[in-house]
Amino acid sequence: MRRSPHAGPRTRPPDGWPPRRHLPTWRGDAVDIGRSDATERLSRHGAEYGLCQIYRNEPWHYELRTEAIEHGCPRMYADPTQDPRTQQ
Repeated sequence: MRRSPHAGPRTRPPDGWPPRRHLPTWRGDAVDIGRSDATERLSRHGAEYGLCQIYRNEPWHYELRTEAIEHGCPRMYADPTQDPRTQQ
């Protein structure tokens, strides 16, 4: 995925988080979608394309999870602090 030329500057992950290269957004395996009909459509049909909302508190954040095409999206985490990938 390409980064929008209108996106703000990238910031470094909070202290204690893994290096950016390990986070899906930084690898290009995630996308943040602004307020639009797309977020509602993805919440209903994203798994068909392998796109899953991962955090309940981030309705704009979707990650590529190709296994979701056949098995559905994984259970959502409450927020990124609950995601084991953000733990060291």
